[in-house]
Amino acid sequence: MLLEQDMASRASPRSASLFTLCLMFAAIGLAGLGFARERAAPPQKIPVRAPVPEEDALLAAGDEAWRARRFAEAREHCERLLASFPDTPHVAFAHYFAGSAALALGDERAARVHFDAALAAESFPHAAECRLGLGKLALAAEDFAVAAAQCEQASALAVSAATRAEACFELGRALFQLGSFRRGREALAQCVTTSEWGPRAEYLLRLPSYFTVEVGEFCDEDPARACLKRLEECGLAGEIRTPEATGIPLYGVCSGRFRTREEVVA
Repeated sequence: MLLEQDMASRASPRSASLFTLCLMFAAIGLAGLGFARERAAPPQKIPVRAPVPEEDALLAAGDEAWRARRFAEAREHCERLLASFPDTPHVAFAHYFAGSAALALGDERAARVHFDAALAAESFPHAAECRLGLGKLALAAEDFAVAAAQCEQASALAVSAATRAEACFELGRALFQLGSFRRGREALAQCVTTSEWGPRAEYLLRLPSYFTVEVGEFCDEDPARACLKRLEECGLAGEIRTPEATGIPLYGVCSGRFRTREEVVA
């Protein structure tokens, strides 16, 4: 009996120590869980401040100049706005107008920088127009895969019918250059009924589904036939594309039929 009491008295402090140690580990675990939750919490959004009158005036001047096709003036106003007020609430619109003006002025590097900056803004309503601008830049650089991807996104994001029609036209051009004639024709068919892009789309739709080399273009049919005759004398097959077939008031002399662009330059 005394032995059992002695063992119980010895076990009590040990049990108390274990219990205290468990409480300590539980407290540490709960504190760590709270710290992890605190770290995982998303950052709070900083409220957008209201623009000052000078910012509104610069954006309005840039918008007005851009709509009047005074692109150098529009770019100057928008870039001054961005330089003077880097945190302006008008940042996306300023980059968009500056990029469109730079594209019209032929400054491709500046246009690309401005379009990318505009797209970085959240919920920008002119994202389709920026994608279309980047697609045009890629077409000019003959990066047709990038051009097709940008124009396809532009057509999907477009709010206005005019932007969608232009995006489909540029998408068709890019796909033709990639040799994807079926998809290119599908894209062009979506803008063929529009007044601005319809005639150009119809011209591309009349083209054959292969690559060829254009030897020359002539205002009259006689020199075009003379050029074709010289090709045939050299053992090369050729053809004349008439204004009736293409919708362009020129006689084009072409030679060769190739499945891909690589075969043309090989």
